Amino acid sequence: PCVIMASCDYDHYRKPSPNGWTLFLNTYCDSQECAKLNLACCAYVGDAAGRSQNWDGRGAQADFACSDREFALNLGVPFYTPEEYFLNAAPTVDWSHRFYTPKVARFPTKHTADGRQVFMRTQQELVLFVGLPGSGKTSFASSHFKPYGYGWANQDTLKTRDKCLQVAEAALKAGQSCVVDNTSPARSVRALYVAMAKKYPGVEVRCFHFNVSNVLARHLNAHREATTLGRTKLVPQIAYSNYASQFESPSEGEGFAEVVEIQFVPSFESPAEEKRFGHFLVQEKFAKR
Repeated sequence: PCVIMASCDYDHYRKPSPNGWTLFLNTYCDSQECAKLNLACCAYVGDAAGRSQNWDGRGAQADFACSDREFALNLGVPFYTPEEYFLNAAPTVDWSHRFYTPKVARFPTKHTADGRQVFMRTQQELVLFVGLPGSGKTSFASSHFKPYGYGWANQDTLKTRDKCLQVAEAALKAGQSCVVDNTSPARSVRALYVAMAKKYPGVEVRCFHFNVSNVLARHLNAHREATTLGRTKLVPQIAYSNYASQFESPSEGEGFAEVVEIQFVPSFESPAEEKRFGHFLVQEKFAKR
C-alpha cells in the first residue's frame, strides 16, 4: 500500500523532527514488524538538502532548507537528493546544515565560571532572571530556588507583567524570597522590580543572566515541544526577534547586588530524552538568515 502523511503545521511533527516517523510506526507497524525494519536498506529522497548556491556548477539555486537531509540523519536512513536517486548524479558535497548541529555541540559541566552549585540564599531576596525563551530558566528555578521556599512569578502563567509584580511583592511582603522567571531583556522592565524590592529594607536583588545563544535556545524550544508531544507549544520566532531588539546587557549598576552569568548544562531524565536532544529539530529556511 501507499501511505501519504503530511505535516500541516510548524509543530513537533514537522521535519526534521523524527516524530512523524514515530507516528507512522505506531500507526501502521506492530512491535514485531518494527523489529524487522532494516533502515540501512531503506532510502529517503528529498530536495531540502542544504545545498549552496550553484551547487551543481551550472547556476542552481540554493536549497530552501536542510530539513530532509537532517530528517534522514535523525532516523539513520541513507539520504539522496532527487538528482542522486533518480538521475544517478554524483553525491553533492557543497552543502551545510547552516543552523544548530546538536550532535557536535559541546557543553560546560558547571552553570557558572566559578563552579558554584548552590544558588539560593538564606536571607530574603528577589531574584530576577534574564534570558531568551527556552534558555532553561524555568527548569533552573525548579531545581535551585522553588524547592527552598522561594516564591515564583512567571508571566507565561500569570499572563501580565502587573500580575508578576503583584505576586513578587506579595511574597516579599510576607517575608518570602521570590524568583521572577521572565525574559526581562530591557533595563526599563528590570527597573520596575528593583524599585519594588527597595521598598523592603534588607532585601537585595540578584540578576541571573542565562547566557544561551539564539540557536541553542531555539533548539531547546523545539526539544521541549517534541518531548511533550506538543503539549508545550513552540515559542514563535518573533519572540526571539523581539528579545534581541530589546536586549540590554544587565549590570550591577542597575541596582543588583550581583549579576550571575548562567551557562546551559544539559540534564536528562532518561537515555531516550538524551537521544532526542541530539536530533535535528529546527527547520531553518535559508532565505530568513
